[in-house]
Formats: sequence, C-alpha cells, structure tokens
Amino acid sequence: MLRGMSEEARYRAAIDDHEKQIERFRRGEISAEELRPLRLAMGVYAQLAEVKHMQRIKIPGGAVSADQLDAIADVTERWGRGLAHVTTRQDFQLHYLELEDTVEVQRVLAERGVYTVGACADTVRNVTASPYAGVLDDELFDVTPYAHAITHYFAFHQHNRRLPRKFKIGLTGSAQDHAQVMINDLGFFAAFPTFEERAARFNQAVDRHTNWGPTGYYMLIARLLETTGVDLDRPMGTRIVDSLT
Repeated sequence: MLRGMSEEARYRAAIDDHEKQIERFRRGEISAEELRPLRLAMGVYAQLAEVKHMQRIKIPGGAVSADQLDAIADVTERWGRGLAHVTTRQDFQLHYLELEDTVEVQRVLAERGVYTVGACADTVRNVTASPYAGVLDDELFDVTPYAHAITHYFAFHQHNRRLPRKFKIGLTGSAQDHAQVMINDLGFFAAFPTFEERAARFNQAVDRHTNWGPTGYYMLIARLLETTGVDLDRPMGTRIVDSLT
C-alpha cells in the first residue's frame, strides 16, 4: 500500500492507520494485546493499566529546527500537561495522554516533519548523533545527514517491525565520542575519506552485549545498511559494513 507514495504521504498513511486501529479497539474488534504492537510501532506506550498513554517523539541526530520545536511545545501544552521529557536517545516523551490524543499529536508534529514511527517496539530506534555535530573543530564531517538517511530508510522497511529486539544506532564525527556510540548496538565513527573516493567513510563498533539478539541480527542490519544512500557522493553503507563481511 505504501509503495510509490512520497515519504510525507507514507507518514500520513501510518497515522491514519493508527487512528483506525484505535477505533477498532474501541469497538471491541481487537483486544488490548492485539493493539499493543500496533501502537508501540507508532511510539505509544500504555501507562496506568492502559488508562493513559505516553507518546515518544523521535528527533534523528538530536537536531530540531525552531519550527519543529514550536510544534513540540504546542502538543506539549495541548496534550502533555505542559511537561515534555527529553530522553538519553534524543527523543521527547509526553505522558498522561488519552489514546485518541496520540493521533492528534502525531498529525500536528507531522506537519512540521517530526515523526513517531518506530519510536518504540522492536525496531531501529531513534538514530542518535553528537549534539555538537556540525560545529566541532575536530570533527571530520557533519554526521547529521547520515542520521536522517538511516532513520528514513528504516522507517517503513519491511523488516523494521520484525526484529527480535530493539536496535540502536549512533554516529559521531569526532574521536571524542560525544554521542556515546560505543554503548549502541552499532556505533559509527567518521573516518577520513580517500582522495579517490571523495566520499564520507565510517569506522564502526559493534556491541553485542547491549541486546540479546543473535549475531545474525547484527548482520541483518549491516546488510540493510549496504543499500542505504544519502544525497552525497555515494552510498554510505558500502564502507560501514566492510569489517563485518
């Protein structure tokens, strides 16, 4: 259904489907347990025995524009009791929402290019980056575009809701590792490009202790990253996964 649609249209369709699943739940057509993976895939956790809910909001690379921050402030005031939590994975979280409120929150945010798809459940979670990306004196290049490329590539990937456990990715352009990429499942350090390639390269660290997934789980993500491209000189993944092959 989502093939051939623009990225914005895909996100809108995902929110519309989220609304339909909630309506089915209210009519008794699906149980709370059946709704659970569907709402989690849209970043919605149940609180207080499913009386209230938490909405997680993804901020890829930890970078948010003024307009996007205004939208987050708007939904926080209207539905989040005026209080938003900032997480260690550069997400925002709103608490004590009615289930139906999450639909409206998602629609307001989507108008400013802020999304919640894959914020929870066993998916590729928010891709983090150094909060100083783009301004550090010692960084080799700004990793922010790569954080966005990975995020959007996996958002509607056929495997993204079928992972055995959640999967966390971090990037840094500096050897100082302000993004703490070493505690991610896959952490990427910017590396010098060669003169012949004229393209960004990364060295990667694989931490198989942060989750209990099998080795093949990491290889799946690595293989998928081989086809991840950004609007630069070449796909990033051809170098990221070199030492995993």
